[in-house]
Amino acid sequence: MPFFVYRVGPSTDEGASEFTTPTRVSLGGNRGPLYRYASRRIADAPAETVKWEIQETEIIHELGFSPVEEFAIVVDLFPRETRYVSLFQIRRVWGISHKDWTPLAIQLRTLVDDEAANPAVFKQRFSAPENGKLVHEFLYLRGGTQWGGWGWGMVGSVNGTLLWPNDFNHFVNCIRPFV
Repeated sequence: MPFFVYRVGPSTDEGASEFTTPTRVSLGGNRGPLYRYASRRIADAPAETVKWEIQETEIIHELGFSPVEEFAIVVDLFPRETRYVSLFQIRRVWGISHKDWTPLAIQLRTLVDDEAANPAVFKQRFSAPENGKLVHEFLYLRGGTQWGGWGWGMVGSVNGTLLWPNDFNHFVNCIRPFV
C-alpha cells in the first residue's frame, strides 16, 4: 500500500480539487514522520503506553514539504490493479504506542473508489470531490515506546491488527465524532 504526496489545487469541476505531481513517500520506519512525531510525545510523557494523534498537515510538515503550498497524502489501496483506481486521502492517524508495537487507526477520505481507468495515467492527475466519505483503517507498526524499527506489520492477503479492549475502545471514541 504505497503512500504519495500530491499537490492540491482548484479543479475545473465545481466542488472538486485537482491532485497533481505525485511524490512517493514513506510513513513508517524510525526515520519516518509517524515515528518522529510519536517519539516526541513519548519523550514528553514517558510511560509504557502513550496515546497520540497526528493530523495530515502535521505529517506533511514532518515530511518536509513546503507549508506555503497545499498538499495531500494519498494512499493507493490497490497499486497492482490494472483496470481501476481506488485512492484515499489520509486525514489523521491515531496511535497507541505500547512497549514494542503501535496499533493505528487511520482516517481516510474517499477520493476515487473503484474508478475504471488506466491507473498509470489516471494517478498522475485527477480531480476528486471535496466531500468524499470518511472511512477508517486499522494497521500497526512494529515499534513502540521502548523498542522497534517502526516498520509496518506483516502485509499479505490477510493483514491487520489485534485490538485489545482498551485500545479498541480508545479508537472507537476517537472515530465516533466523525461518523
